[in-house]
Amino acid sequence: MLIPPQLNNDHQVIKNLLKALLALVVVAIIIWVYRQQTTGELSNKVSMLTQQNTELHSQNTTLTTQYNDLINDTRHQQQTEAIQKATHTELLQQLTELQDNVIELNKELNFYQNITQGSATSKLQIRELKVIADSKKADQFHYRLVMSQGKKITKPITGQLSITVTGQVDNKPETLKLNQHQLKLRHVQVFTGQIKLAKNMAPKSIKITLIQNKKTTLSRTLDWNVTTSPTQLER
Repeated sequence: MLIPPQLNNDHQVIKNLLKALLALVVVAIIIWVYRQQTTGELSNKVSMLTQQNTELHSQNTTLTTQYNDLINDTRHQQQTEAIQKATHTELLQQLTELQDNVIELNKELNFYQNITQGSATSKLQIRELKVIADSKKADQFHYRLVMSQGKKITKPITGQLSITVTGQVDNKPETLKLNQHQLKLRHVQVFTGQIKLAKNMAPKSIKITLIQNKKTTLSRTLDWNVTTSPTQLER
């Protein structure tokens, strides 16, 4: 049986269309499979990166906390060391002052033991004279004068004790009178006071005078800065 040429052509066209459609379906399936595979890999990658980011963020938080704790500990240690250093310096200074006080107290004790045991001289004397510069003002000084005698007396020695400083101002003699002290001495008496020099005054000596019943009974001039050697003032 013969097939008309027109029908044969139509059949060929349909066959070609079916092949083309089949090819499109295959391509669509391939694209879909590829996309599904790629999307899955990307999702896994995103999930993995998200997890890593969370872990790194946690580690960063932990390290930041540890760093801040370390900084605080370091500051605390530095403050503690500074306090310990300041305390050590202060204690060392106090120890030095205490040692100096012990030395001075031993001198005082020895002095009073000599007086009370009768081993000191019976003559009225300047037992000690110290002139100490003021640490803040160059023209001011502090003095400490100790008078003593070793006689057994029933009535104290009384009188007015005056102290004067002599020196020079611009090569001219200058005398500075200090406050008078009331002497009422049985064995020992201590006098203290301040000296404020005149402007540009160069001190040379200190004069100690005892006045009794309006008469000068004792007078002695000592060099400036003599502080320890006992100087007898005979009556």
